[in-house]
Amino acid sequence: MEIRIECKDLWKRYDRHWVLKNFTKTFHSGRIYGIAGSNGIGKSTLVKILSGFLSPSKGSITFFSANKKIEDDAIYKHIALAAPYAESIEELSVKEAFHFQKKFKSMQIEFSEFLKKFNLNMYENELIKNLSSGTKHRLKLALCLSSDASIIFLDEPASNLDEKSISLVQSAINELRKERLIFIASNIQAEFELCDELIHMDQS
Repeated sequence: MEIRIECKDLWKRYDRHWVLKNFTKTFHSGRIYGIAGSNGIGKSTLVKILSGFLSPSKGSITFFSANKKIEDDAIYKHIALAAPYAESIEELSVKEAFHFQKKFKSMQIEFSEFLKKFNLNMYENELIKNLSSGTKHRLKLALCLSSDASIIFLDEPASNLDEKSISLVQSAINELRKERLIFIASNIQAEFELCDELIHMDQS
């Protein structure tokens, strides 16, 4: 089912500073979009606005599924996000976190497959607060990429990951590319290897 996001004349201001100016773009499912730029240029701001974490100061965002507008109160059902600022419930175990997410979003794989796919078997009953920063981030990415959300936002996905974990995540992203609308925001060029189109925020 085709998903589309139409952004028209988006602006975002923090105090007197405009971080996002006159951003107009249409995004289509079946594509991976890279959001590139130096630190502080507005990459995460754009991701937060598109995913509903922030409201734009001006402009509009409209979501469509099969050419039918998705109502505002239903947009969250279509979105999954993994980002440093997206907090986890640290008192939960990895197993509990998976089943907690299932209450809000359908998961496309079973828990045993989830553990194996993202190399999390040894942490099944470990509390999230006891995990290393890299494993916490891998868990966030795993939960995001295992949901059946049609729009996926990955902000700095390689942050704190080793090469093996990066390979696992990239493989999972590649499996979803034909069916989903995927965003990758980063200032590291290597993270854009899978992208179909690159948006340079420095030039927006």
